[in-house]
Amino acid sequence: MNNDQKARFVAFAFTGADLLLEVMPDDGLIGFNAGLPRKITGLSQEFLKNKSLYDFLIESERALLKRHIQKLGPSGRLSPTLYHIHHKEITKPVLIGVCRLPDYPFAFVTITGVESFLGQNEEVRHHDLETGLFGPKEFQEKLRLYIDNNREIFDKSTMTLVEVGASLTHLPEDQAQFVMAQIGSYMRSNSLDGDMAARLDESRFSLVHDDRLDQKDVVEYMEDLIRLVDPQNKSISIQTKSISCDSQNASAEEISQIFLYCLNKFAEKGIASISMNTIGESLNAMMSETLKQVSALNEVISTNSYKIVFQPIVDMRDGTTHHYEALSRFENHESPYEMIAFAEEIGKIQELDLFVCRQVAEQLKSMASVNKRPTIAINLSAKSLGSTLFVRSLHQLLEPYESLNKQIMFELTESATVLDYKQMNDAIQGLRQRGHAFCLDDVGAGASSLLYIRNFEVDYAKIDGSYIRNIQNNPKNLAFVKTIVNLCHDIGIDVIAEMVETPEEKEILLGLGVGLGQGYLFGRPSSIMNDLTAIKLNKARKIPSNF
Repeated sequence: MNNDQKARFVAFAFTGADLLLEVMPDDGLIGFNAGLPRKITGLSQEFLKNKSLYDFLIESERALLKRHIQKLGPSGRLSPTLYHIHHKEITKPVLIGVCRLPDYPFAFVTITGVESFLGQNEEVRHHDLETGLFGPKEFQEKLRLYIDNNREIFDKSTMTLVEVGASLTHLPEDQAQFVMAQIGSYMRSNSLDGDMAARLDESRFSLVHDDRLDQKDVVEYMEDLIRLVDPQNKSISIQTKSISCDSQNASAEEISQIFLYCLNKFAEKGIASISMNTIGESLNAMMSETLKQVSALNEVISTNSYKIVFQPIVDMRDGTTHHYEALSRFENHESPYEMIAFAEEIGKIQELDLFVCRQVAEQLKSMASVNKRPTIAINLSAKSLGSTLFVRSLHQLLEPYESLNKQIMFELTESATVLDYKQMNDAIQGLRQRGHAFCLDDVGAGASSLLYIRNFEVDYAKIDGSYIRNIQNNPKNLAFVKTIVNLCHDIGIDVIAEMVETPEEKEILLGLGVGLGQGYLFGRPSSIMNDLTAIKLNKARKIPSNF
């Protein structure tokens, strides 16, 4: 490569990177380097030469990057993935990208500071914090946009589902985090556009990729990674399932819905539930199931064949009931969440949300004793509240019940993607100005929770029950809850803990400063609020000193 070619390559690389290196794959020795070496490594251009790139990484990541680089073919490429540079007691996260060119023995490596990357790419803020991957809803939107612009490439690609059977719960926190970060990096680097990958839950992932990636490669990588940090693990089980993206002329919106259908099915029931091999087969299965669900939902709406039950939210400091949450229950359907999510997909959720609001308002109005009317929280879908027509309809519905404003509060669910945060916050503030308190539901369950806390002015935040269950034996969840509680208190938001089921959980939450709790410990959902009595609990046990 002559100087002019090298200059052009450097100019191209630095449109999105802070440092360009030429690195020998085996020992990591750095030859040519240009850009901002001091910013990344603390060394000048001259002193960086002949040093090993691998030595700049934290020890746990050196072997993995070396393996990445050595396995790249003559035209191989590794999209920017997360690593950590360590120099003079300072560790900083960076994105490292690699490419190999024919007839060159070295690899070209680009390094970008994470702060720079975040500043240029707002999209990364919607990613899962541990892996850097999208959640299912965000992945669906990314997929739709990609198909719009790259249809021919997409039709020749494959979606691979990955289920990691090995348990990581016994690993030290830093090792478990390392595994998750590297899984995310691997998924992104092998996906189309470097970002067509998603994390569905703790152990299930998906990515869309071209024909250069084989399922066997995925299994081999995952096994190598887990053995790297846990050599004694004998229970590693990596399962994969690939679905051809041959889309049979379906629209981008239809394909994204098909993929979301597959991802939800996979996340709920595991890889054994996915028998489809092509998008066409998935479409037929989804249409068949959709027709059944549409009929069932229409029947629910037309015959009112569902009921509203109420679960108490209790002040854990004295055992008194603070308010109730109104929960929908559909006859002959096991999961209300699935029915509500489906209503969102086919545009029926606004009708359902308004109906529940009217039913709750009527029940409150019918109560004989005005002074003893409880406060009831009603769930509103983000998809409903994101519609200006729905917001106007809701205000109109609430007009006759103005005297109940303080008895009706709302919870915003995160089941749909928020497209306009300002519009959503305006809708929330319009209801709060009427006297309705507002709560963010399921904080921590989705990738957007922190964005919600940052962008919406609310009264309460309800921490998702997955972080509360068995919190006394899960230091990671304990740290997460503590952080969220402190953040919320700092900005004036009261915290509610969901799915509190044992006295031990309750006492730990009180020690963290959580005053309100909801769960079977305090009362199960019931159609008669008078039958719900808050439970006075025994004296709290001593809170561990490390809280």
